[in-house]
Amino acid sequence: MRMPRGPAPTRHLDPREDGYTVIEMMVAMSALAIALTIFTSLLINVQTNVGAQTDRSVNEDQGKLAMEQLDREIRSGNILYDPLVDDPTGFRLRVYTQTNGTPFRCVEWRVSGGDLLRRQRDPGYGLPWPANWRIVAEHVVNVDRGVKAFTLDPDPTKGFRTLDVTIIVNVDPSHPTSDVKLSQAITGRNTSYGYPVSVCDPKPS
Repeated sequence: MRMPRGPAPTRHLDPREDGYTVIEMMVAMSALAIALTIFTSLLINVQTNVGAQTDRSVNEDQGKLAMEQLDREIRSGNILYDPLVDDPTGFRLRVYTQTNGTPFRCVEWRVSGGDLLRRQRDPGYGLPWPANWRIVAEHVVNVDRGVKAFTLDPDPTKGFRTLDVTIIVNVDPSHPTSDVKLSQAITGRNTSYGYPVSVCDPKPS
């Protein structure tokens, strides 16, 4: 004889098998979204700061390189031609110089196309200036900023032997606040040899 069946036993779920409610899922997703937003913002800030530091380091290196070479040749200069006579914009400089035991030479510096350029030739009236230029420093933005790179100090007590040199460098010229500006007054050799000023003529075109 078959015994009648009683009610089916109730199955109790293990708490570990319980799912998440919709509200719990929304709270978790919101917290994750906030955390990702904060992390992304921090990552962007770090990358921006690293990029800015890298650009500034490049700017400073280029500016120092330019100043070091200009300083060496101007201090050894026997004749410093007035930059504004050669170029009223103040972006060109001509020097009759001798450095480190090298032969005397005529040197021209020019800021053009975002670079500081240099070329040289042997002294002697009428000799042509070569067309080949050497890039000394890059990212020079004097032209963009309208700031003269070379001016001769007009103070007669300095014997017209001091040049005011200003070099502005920026990897990204569209951000003037990142400019690195280096300025220096450089005095040429106090020579008494009386070199003829025509030694580096004609004036470069």
